[in-house]
Amino acid sequence: SVLNCFMYDFPSTLLMLLIMLDSISLPPGFLGCVDELLGKVDKASLSHLTLLEMFLEGIENKEHTWKTDKQPDTFSEWHGVKANEDDEMIRINWSYTYDLQGTVNLRWLPSTVVVLFLFSNKLTGSLDLTALPDLMEDFTLQMNEFIGRIDLTRLPQNLRILNVSTNKLSGSLDFTRLPITLMKLYLHSNDFSGECDFTYLPDSLTHLDVSDTNLSGEIEVEEKVGIYYRTYDSQVKIL
Repeated sequence: SVLNCFMYDFPSTLLMLLIMLDSISLPPGFLGCVDELLGKVDKASLSHLTLLEMFLEGIENKEHTWKTDKQPDTFSEWHGVKANEDDEMIRINWSYTYDLQGTVNLRWLPSTVVVLFLFSNKLTGSLDLTALPDLMEDFTLQMNEFIGRIDLTRLPQNLRILNVSTNKLSGSLDFTRLPITLMKLYLHSNDFSGECDFTYLPDSLTHLDVSDTNLSGEIEVEEKVGIYYRTYDSQVKIL
């Protein structure tokens, strides 16, 4: 079959080509094979540079993240990318001055990434938070133009900070299964709506901001030093 003929180790250029095939006229059934193929790709077998290219495939001006005038060959040729001693990507920071436009695919983030800062860009599309790496600790994408719903029930168990404020996200939110490590959760200035159950907020959560949303519900807060919950311009009440 078409699929079987491709089942070997892929060069990154071929993978990128397969991702873009939906804009090309192909024989009937071929794209289905491509989709199945991409679903079978072993993410762990791909280099972190290849994964980074795939993560950025939807960015229109990705060259803003390069230190050179051509596609980088090493991490040192990328702005804002930090690797560990094993040359594994652990931190990405493309914020404020990069003015990135387009979409990102969280599915292709390397499993070793701990910190992702993409705030104050012009990024669009949806956010599949269930695709975040298990080791992720700080996920900050505020001040963009992301749309759609987000799932708070399957976040990485090491996550400490989640900031998706000032976007165009919508839908209801489930606060009943947040990670017990979560310290700061910023959701303000979005179009979230609906009644929320705040009964199961983790004890670790010191900062919560649901201001300027259409969320409703009640939060019982003990009088502790260092607790900062903000709910103005919403229907959420602090008791």
